[in-house]
Amino acid sequence: MWRLKARRIIWQAIVVFIGVTAVWTFSAHSPYLIDTELRLQDILTRDAATVVDDRMVLLALDEPTLTLDMIEPEEIQASQSLQLIQKGFPFSRAVYAEVLDRILNAGAKVVVVDVVVPKPREGDEELATILQKWRGRVVLGSNFDVNVTPKGPVGVYVPPLPELAESAGGLVGYVTLESARDAVIRNFYPYATLTTFKIPAKGYGSETPLPALSTLAASVAGKTLPQPPQAERMRFSYLKKDSITRFSLYEVLVPALWQTTLKNGAVFKDKVVLIGATAGRLQDFQVTPLGSMSGPDVHLNIISAILRDGWYHSAPQLFTVLSVPLSGFLVFLLAVLRRRTWSFLIGWLVLVGLTGFAFWLAFVTKGLFLPAVHPLVTLFLCGFGALAVDVAMERRERVRLRSTLDRYVSRDVVREIVDNPDSYLHDLGGQRREIVALFCDLKGFTSEAESMEPAEMVALLNEYFTEMTSVIFAQRGTLDKFMGDALLASWGGLRPEDPESMSKQAVQAALEMKDRLREMNSRRAIHGVSTWESGTGICLGPAVFGNIGSREKMDPTVIGDTVNLASRIEALTRIYGCDILLDERVAAHVQGLCPLILVDVVRVKGRKGHSTLWHPSRAENAAEWAKRFDAARVLYVDQQFAAAMREFSELARDPFVAPALAECYRQRCEDFLRNPPAPEWDGVWEFLKK
Repeated sequence: MWRLKARRIIWQAIVVFIGVTAVWTFSAHSPYLIDTELRLQDILTRDAATVVDDRMVLLALDEPTLTLDMIEPEEIQASQSLQLIQKGFPFSRAVYAEVLDRILNAGAKVVVVDVVVPKPREGDEELATILQKWRGRVVLGSNFDVNVTPKGPVGVYVPPLPELAESAGGLVGYVTLESARDAVIRNFYPYATLTTFKIPAKGYGSETPLPALSTLAASVAGKTLPQPPQAERMRFSYLKKDSITRFSLYEVLVPALWQTTLKNGAVFKDKVVLIGATAGRLQDFQVTPLGSMSGPDVHLNIISAILRDGWYHSAPQLFTVLSVPLSGFLVFLLAVLRRRTWSFLIGWLVLVGLTGFAFWLAFVTKGLFLPAVHPLVTLFLCGFGALAVDVAMERRERVRLRSTLDRYVSRDVVREIVDNPDSYLHDLGGQRREIVALFCDLKGFTSEAESMEPAEMVALLNEYFTEMTSVIFAQRGTLDKFMGDALLASWGGLRPEDPESMSKQAVQAALEMKDRLREMNSRRAIHGVSTWESGTGICLGPAVFGNIGSREKMDPTVIGDTVNLASRIEALTRIYGCDILLDERVAAHVQGLCPLILVDVVRVKGRKGHSTLWHPSRAENAAEWAKRFDAARVLYVDQQFAAAMREFSELARDPFVAPALAECYRQRCEDFLRNPPAPEWDGVWEFLKK
C-alpha cells in the first residue's frame, strides 16, 4: 500500500512540475496569457464604469456639422462661419475662433482643441487674436507621427503653428493615444517623448518630455499631475458609456439653437469643453474596454479620470511570477492530503474560487489588478493533471476485474458493484422501487432453431443480442438477463429516475431496437438468411431490484408483478399484430414522443384489474390513422359492430401503420355479429390463457 502511495505522490509532483513549467514557458513565448489577463480586467472595468462626470462637454465635428443639412439655407446665409463650414473640411480657422470666443464668453473653464493645426491656413489671424484674448484658457493639440523615408520610418513631432502656440500661452499637448498590443486604449502617459511610443526618434521630442493634451486640460481645470523623471504609464477608469454631454459644433453658430438647445451658453459654464472630430469620415475612432469610442471621447474620459483620481493599479510583475509555483504547490498539497477524489475536487474548486474572489476583491476595494489568469491556468492545468493521475491509478486497479465481469453480468451491475462497495448488491436482498420493465422476445424462433446448426444459431443470436444490448445501454437501461431468445431490461433499478424519463428511455430503446432488427433483416436477406420478428412489452410499476440466490451464487435481477405484466403484454403482440405494446402508465409519460394508438383494454390471466394497451408508431400517417381507429373502437365498444367492421376493414387496407390490428378487430366484429356479447359487456377483452 505504501508503495502505491509513494508512486502517487511522485507522479503528482511530476505533473505539478510539468504544469508550472508549461505555464512559465507559454507565458514567456506567447502574449496570450497577458492578453487574456487584460481582457479579464476589461470585463471588470466595463462593469465598474458607472460614473457620470457632468463637468465634461464634447463639441463634436460630427456629420450634421460637416453637411449642415439640419439647418435652413437662410440661417447659413446669415452666418459667415456657417458659410465657411459649407466650403468643406478642414474648416477655415476663423470658424474655430468664433466658436472659442462664444463658449469662453459663456463661462467655459477650459477649451481643448483636439485638432492639430500645423500649417498656415485661412483664418489664422482671427484664431490667434481669440487665443491671445483667452490666453491660458485654450489647449491646442500636437501629435507624434511617423514619416516614411527612403531610409525607413522616422518619428516626427507635429506642433501647431508657432504663432498660434504663442497666442495660446504655450498650452500645447500631444493627442497621441497609447494602445496595447491588441489596439485597446487602456492607459495614457501624462508626459511622453517619441521614444515613449516606440517611434523611431529623430530630432525634437526624442529627449524632451511633452505633456499630454489631457494633462494640460486638467491642469487648467485645477488638477495638476507632477512630471515624473521618466515616462510613466497610467491606467485610467472610463466613465459610463455615452454619459458625456455632447453637442454639434454648428449649434454654437445658429442663434436659435444657441438660445434653446445651448441655453445661451449656460451648458458650457464652468465646464471642460473639448472640440474634436466624431464623424465617421474623419476616422478618429479607438477601441476601448467599453467598445468603439471616438478619440475626443477618450480624451474627455482621461481628463475626467485626472480630475477625480480615477486610476487603476497593477500588482508588480513579481506577483505574477510567484503566483504560478504557489498555485502549483497548493494543488500538490491538496492532491497528497486528500482522502477521496470528491474531496480533492471540492478543495480544488475552493482554490479556484478564492483566487477569483481575491482578484475581484482587490479590484473593487483598491482598484488593484492582482494576477488572475496565470494562477488560474496553473490551478486548472495542475489540478487536471493530479486528478488524471488519481483516476488513472484507480482505474488500473479496477480495469481487470471489470473487464472480466462485463462478460457475465450486466455492465450497469458491474459498475455498481465495483464503484459502490457498500451497495446492497453485495448482499442478498433488494429494494422496492418504481421501475420500467421491457420484455422482448423473438417470434417463432424456437421452431426455427430446430432446423439450425447449433453454431449457426449461437452466431445469429449473438449478433442480435449485441445490437439490442447496445441500444439498451445507450438509453441508460440495465440489462437484467437473457432467456433463450428473449431479454429483460429495466430502468430505475440501479439508478432511480423520474417515471417520465424512464418511460421515454424505454420506449425510445424499443423503437431503436425495432430499427436495428430491420437493418439486420436487410443484411440477412442479401445472404439468403431468414428474417426475424420481435415483440416488446413495456410496463411501469413497483418491483424489487436486488440479489436473488444464495451466498455462493447471487443473481442481481428485478422481480415483481410489473415484470410479469411486461411478459404477458409482450405475448399479446402476436395477437394484435403490433410489435411494441405499452401499458397505460408508460403511455401517459410518452405523449408527444411519437403518435400512440389505443390498442385495447384487456384483462390478462392472473390479474383482477384491467390494463390499457397502446402501440407507438412512427409511420407518416400514424396520427390520422389513430384518430380513425379510436372512432371505430367507440362504435365497437357501443356494440355497433356492423358500422365498426366497415371502419376496421378500411383501416386494414393501410399497410403502413397497423393493418393486423385493424384486421383483428374486424374479425371480432364479424364474430360478435354472429354471437353478440352480453348486454353488460364493457369492451374489456379477457385472456384466459398466458
